[in-house]
Amino acid sequence: RRAMGCGASTGAATHDPNAKASSSGRDDTSPGRPTPMQRRLTIVQRDVDAERKTLEVSKVGRIGGILKESTIDPLPPSDEDEVAYAVRTPRLHGGHGRGTRELTFEDRFEDDHAPPPLAQLVVACATKAGTEPGRRGPGSKVNQDAYLAQPEFLGQRGGLFAVFDGHGPQGHLVSGLARARVPALVHADRKGHLKNGDAASALREAFVETDAELKRAKGVIDVSMSGSTAVACLLRDDQLTTAWAGDSRAVLGRWVDDEETVEAVSLTTDHKPDDAKERSRIERAGGRVMKLQDRGVDVGPYRVWVENEMTPGLAMSRALGDSVAAAVGVVAEPDTRAHAFSEDDRFLIVASDGLWEFVTNEEAVERASQCDAPDDAAQALVKMASERWKKFEGGVADDITVVVVAFAHYVDAWSRKRAAEGAR
Repeated sequence: RRAMGCGASTGAATHDPNAKASSSGRDDTSPGRPTPMQRRLTIVQRDVDAERKTLEVSKVGRIGGILKESTIDPLPPSDEDEVAYAVRTPRLHGGHGRGTRELTFEDRFEDDHAPPPLAQLVVACATKAGTEPGRRGPGSKVNQDAYLAQPEFLGQRGGLFAVFDGHGPQGHLVSGLARARVPALVHADRKGHLKNGDAASALREAFVETDAELKRAKGVIDVSMSGSTAVACLLRDDQLTTAWAGDSRAVLGRWVDDEETVEAVSLTTDHKPDDAKERSRIERAGGRVMKLQDRGVDVGPYRVWVENEMTPGLAMSRALGDSVAAAVGVVAEPDTRAHAFSEDDRFLIVASDGLWEFVTNEEAVERASQCDAPDDAAQALVKMASERWKKFEGGVADDITVVVVAFAHYVDAWSRKRAAEGAR
């Protein structure tokens, strides 16, 4: 059974030094030890002692399976009720770079009657810089994408996951500032939206205030012709709230038909200039919506232009920054969508349009569901998108960034079945 939502990722990403993720427990039904249904494996991120010897692990179980003890070796237990494991794993910072951090796996035994969190989270991120005509080789183009992955943001029952796709001469600076400010503003919750259960307003205010800060940052970041899309997913308890501006997307993978079929559930709708609602706003503000023309022939997507000028040519109708485009109706205010989380929702894909340009929502979800772990899924999607860019565009490719969040439910159907079989 392919059931993405369990298994430890070797690409866990978070800013929070106390971030955790979980999967189901081991097969251990020896006397005096709880059954798998009574156990939860918690992944605790800790600072690394460079001298400490750790174990190399390439994969830990399947996404829908139980983390198998045979894949890693235990460290000496600290007491009879806890078994710890250690691995070396890549840490993808909430940013553009990579690093390493040790994850300690603590197998804790818990009261079977205690109310567990709705979902534990296992996160992976992958990003690849694009290519431009006449520029070849690693590092020849700045990756203007930025991403954010914070399990347990605002508490144990949730997380914040976001992607920012910069564009223009200083797009990488815009996306980097947005990555820092959006979570900070949501966390500050200055108007008390989160206290009132209004996650959509909290996200909306964070986007708008980040845009205002960018436009006030004259002399630091020039946003006249630079900006960034933004998509952010905030999971709190059983509610998943998504806010987005531009054409970066968030898509859920949901299992249907007795978990034999995966279905793509779109959480966003691209903000494109030719959309009737978006076009109307732009034209009321004095802007134009049209394609580039080459010798009288339309080329490429619809873009936003200043009246009587061939500038800025933005291919989206909402973005952070972009002050020239903002003067003719491009706005930073996001659309939002609330989704009631259920156990059928197995994983989340948040990605820049470098993925979505040539990969459909359905293709992305199907490919991710075939992978062994979230990090495999993120890397497979980046590879798929990169191959499509090469096939259709030759030497040109956009930056590609993918965040995959697997929801590891406390007790899934497979755990129950395995426990029942073991009892017979």
